[in-house]
Amino acid sequence: MVSLGQDEIVKYPFLAEAGQYLKDKGFTLEQFATDPDLKIIVDKAYERIESAAEGKIYNPKADNSSGKDIVLPLDVFSFLIAIVL
Repeated sequence: MVSLGQDEIVKYPFLAEAGQYLKDKGFTLEQFATDPDLKIIVDKAYERIESAAEGKIYNPKADNSSGKDIVLPLDVFSFLIAIVL
């Protein structure tokens, strides 16, 4: 089995590896509903849903102050939370 890196997981967040990535990071769905520090991820998930409802392709706003180590998990987690919502 091929192991995917963060870049591939972000590019293909619908693969099972993305769900496993969430588990590997130690997060539960309940945390996204209750932890104020994770609100940014839920907000990005809503942005994804709104884009899809408008027939647009989701294009995350670039935040130059955030490093790649932060942006990649945000994109993966927001995709997974959008599916749940």
